[in-house]
Amino acid sequence: SCPFLPLRCGDPLRRQVQNDEKWLWGLVFTPLWVLDTILVLMLCIWPLLPVNVARGDPLSNCKWDWLFQALFFVLFQVTLCLKLDGADLSWTAVFGPLFAFQAVSTGRALHKIIPTQYEHWSKVKKPGSTCGNVGWAIYLLMQEALWWSLWLLVSMRLDRQMDMSWWVVLSPLFGICVFWFYASTRTAYALNNDPEEKAYEQAFSR
Repeated sequence: SCPFLPLRCGDPLRRQVQNDEKWLWGLVFTPLWVLDTILVLMLCIWPLLPVNVARGDPLSNCKWDWLFQALFFVLFQVTLCLKLDGADLSWTAVFGPLFAFQAVSTGRALHKIIPTQYEHWSKVKKPGSTCGNVGWAIYLLMQEALWWSLWLLVSMRLDRQMDMSWWVVLSPLFGICVFWFYASTRTAYALNNDPEEKAYEQAFSR
């Protein structure tokens, strides 16, 4: 009966789905809102932990870059919900908060390239930091370029500003996966002989 009459069975089903009560995407994203709230609260509470308060000014220990990235990602989810609910927004506008998120990430990458910062990352043998400051800069900036390319290509493809295959649009993601695979084969480890840091690590390892 029904399996052999897909058109006759499909049409009523399609009408039933279309006439069903419309759910707001904000309600569908409720689990994400819960996770976002927990994440933002953790970033706000982090400077107030006793171990950070003992070091001095709590605000100096605040992860402002992480906090801004978390807020921008939440804003991206909000614009995405508005778009899915029928708001007249271009996909470029929807991805705007994600571009701001990536701008903070690029700022962090540029900060890590500074020679004094590179000295720290080279001591812990961070993946990509063992080839000198120039190699470290190339390693970080190539990843940032791939992320920017991915978000721009996806937003432009969704806005029909170009007619590329999705294989081409998502090609930066393949490059990012290569970097992730490389990083997963390397293990960062500390080479610092500071007794205070060793005592700090031992206290947390117990």
